[in-house]
Amino acid sequence: MDTSFYTHTLLASIVLYIAACVFYFWRTIIPKEGSKWRAARTILTLGLLVHTVNWVWRWVYSGQPPYVYLDEMTVFLVWCMVAGYLFFEYTTGYKFAGGIVAILAVLGNGYASSVGTPVPQPLIPALQSYWLQIHVMSYTVGYGFALVGYVIALLYLSHEQGKNRVPGRLFLSVSIGMVAAVSLHVLMKSFGEGSTKGFNWFFAALLCVVIYAGVEFLFRYCLADMIPDNSVMYNLIYRCVAMCYPFLTLGIITGAIWANKAWGRYWGWDPKESWALITWLVYGLFLHQHINAKWRTAGNVWVSVAGFWALMFTWLGVNYVLSGLHSYA
Repeated sequence: MDTSFYTHTLLASIVLYIAACVFYFWRTIIPKEGSKWRAARTILTLGLLVHTVNWVWRWVYSGQPPYVYLDEMTVFLVWCMVAGYLFFEYTTGYKFAGGIVAILAVLGNGYASSVGTPVPQPLIPALQSYWLQIHVMSYTVGYGFALVGYVIALLYLSHEQGKNRVPGRLFLSVSIGMVAAVSLHVLMKSFGEGSTKGFNWFFAALLCVVIYAGVEFLFRYCLADMIPDNSVMYNLIYRCVAMCYPFLTLGIITGAIWANKAWGRYWGWDPKESWALITWLVYGLFLHQHINAKWRTAGNVWVSVAGFWALMFTWLGVNYVLSGLHSYA
């Protein structure tokens, strides 16, 4: 099949996400009285539309769901994240997280374009099931809402004036810096074998320090008046987790049904199954504590941050650290 359309639309989405990032941060650093931020949101929406065309085209012309392997799932995760963010921006009017979401979208699609292939590999027998579509799609949509909630949670903690301010900004900087470092590493390797000799941790640490300085500047001079009250921020985090949790639950249920059909048992304590359960329990703890008003504080926000890190370990860490039946995912 002709792969040029896939490549060009993926690159076009990256360019549009870069432009949206520039406009969001331009409006942040140089705010205009009465500005509606329409240009930034419009460009981000156009990027999402091109992204949608790219994703649908791959599904139609490959004949299999484009969210099985890591590069495909990354593209779909970015789509879910941007769609989830725009949903909240259109419904709430808050746009303080737009620039960071756009940065993550650029890095995610950039990574996928560097490591992925326009022609996907045929599915292995264990993946040839209609439960795959329900299971993986459920989880990835949940991951998208969780990622938006994570960004807002770190902005909440970074904006606080108490003891959570420095750890929050540090987590925010490390999150962006590590994703950027990995993306740049993969991009450099794609230009030629031997151009890099393993991951450069010193460069990654230096990048995180630079990003931390930028975060400090933004919060001190630009974001102080943009970010809403803690109660509003907490409510947005809760809404993201509340949207994420049913999809995680559906993912566990459909995964159990699929496992019974593929391996003859619903649950086998495979490492990825176990960590999926841990993630579900941590986010469940956040929702449980939300019931009591006195727990709607930074402490519960940290629980949501822990849930997201457990989620990321479930998705990526298990594959590299632990071996199991999900090693192909």
